[in-house]
Amino acid sequence: MRGWMQNYSGDAALGRTSLLRHGWLSRTPADFQEAILDLAQWRRSAPGESIILAGDSGGICGIAAGTVELLSGLGPADGAGIHLANAGFWAGYRPLLMKKPRRLSIIARSGVVWASIPQAQLLRLLAEHPGWWRHIAELAEEAGELATYALADMTLQDSRRRAIAVLLRFGGCRFSSPPGEHDAEVHISHGELATMAGMSRNTLSQVLGEQAEAGRVVLGYRSITLRDPDALRQIVDHG
Repeated sequence: MRGWMQNYSGDAALGRTSLLRHGWLSRTPADFQEAILDLAQWRRSAPGESIILAGDSGGICGIAAGTVELLSGLGPADGAGIHLANAGFWAGYRPLLMKKPRRLSIIARSGVVWASIPQAQLLRLLAEHPGWWRHIAELAEEAGELATYALADMTLQDSRRRAIAVLLRFGGCRFSSPPGEHDAEVHISHGELATMAGMSRNTLSQVLGEQAEAGRVVLGYRSITLRDPDALRQIVDHG
């Protein structure tokens, strides 16, 4: 991983391309996209490093490459992660909209390239273009939808469907696959996924083994690659 961090070049160019292709910013008007990315401070984080911490304030951040883990600041300090997110994920709107501290911590799971948009500069931009506040509201709405989807997935009574739904969500493929992409790698161990999906490790291992035998996933060391997200979604949606 050290080599990846040292050899990764062109953070700004590659980061802009990624964030214009994936996630919330990609669905906003071109002038807003360019204005936001012009403010971006590009950063790299190694696995285990904090990107933002619950209780802090500040601007928004966008994940351009890699995987991050979200942890709630509302539960016990040793609580399990609540979500894994990938390229195109944005966070940090709460201090901006509500002037309240963050409720989530974001920790790098893999090597991560991300954009930091400083709060003071972002507020000046929004003061100059007050109509653009609606795009920040759209970001907040997307976060609310993600929480709703996660809750709905966890109410699935069938353990196979629940495990696959959580896995698809972590891979960014819960309802559709990213344009032009097929395989999605989820950086997670079987034990962690079992905890996050609310089931025993033995039950999860059986579910994953069945999907691996069918060629829908590939199991690696602390990783699961989704080879056929469409087929996996069919299982979740239709049993």
